[in-house]
Amino acid sequence: MHSSVAHLLSIALLPPAFWSTWPAGGYALTPAAAGRLKRLGSMRGVPDILAIYNSKPMGIELKKLTGRRSAPQKETHMQLESAGCPVYVCRTPEAVIDALDREDFPIRPSIRKQLLERPYTPAERSYGNGNIEAAQSGAPQPA
Repeated sequence: MHSSVAHLLSIALLPPAFWSTWPAGGYALTPAAAGRLKRLGSMRGVPDILAIYNSKPMGIELKKLTGRRSAPQKETHMQLESAGCPVYVCRTPEAVIDALDREDFPIRPSIRKQLLERPYTPAERSYGNGNIEAAQSGAPQPA
């Protein structure tokens, strides 16, 4: 899903908004590579995508329909939210657009209309709310 969302953001998010991925967890790292990233200041649990618009950052954590956040992700997401950076857990590309919409990011109208009006499958619907969760400690999370 990560590459699909990257492509979606490249066509859906309008300037001057900025986004980038944080791919450190997207593949297996050798112990040497992991050590090098740690020495450079890479922290565990950083959301997969960082987006910024109007001086407002937001994080997007991508998960499969049944995926759960790790303990380091939960901790880092709470730290980011305490610093004013909301983090959303998104399980579908539509949920990513929904999260950006909630934070008032400029989204190409045709993309918003096409994605947000798509009917969800029963599996997707079972996660409710367009498969989006605020990562805040008080927000509902899958068990």
